[in-house]
Amino acid sequence: MPKTFEAGNRAPSSGVYKVVHGRQHVEPHHVTVLYGDTFPAFLECLHRVRFELAIPAAHINAHPLFMRAQTR
Repeated sequence: MPKTFEAGNRAPSSGVYKVVHGRQHVEPHHVTVLYGDTFPAFLECLHRVRFELAIPAAHINAHPLFMRAQTR
C-alpha cells in the first residue's frame, strides 16, 4: 500500500502524485508536486484529500546530470 500524505504535509520528494478526494465527489487524478511543497486542502473536502506518490521524479535543477551543465 502506498504511503499517503494529507493536506498540510510537505512533499518528501518531487513527482507525480495521485490525488484521492475523501468524499469521492471527484474522480482520482494526478498532479505534479515539487519536493518541499505543502499539499493543499481542497475547497469541498478540505483536509480529507489524500496524496500518493505515483511517479517519483527529480526536478531538472536538482538532477545530478543537469546540475553539472548549469555550472559551466
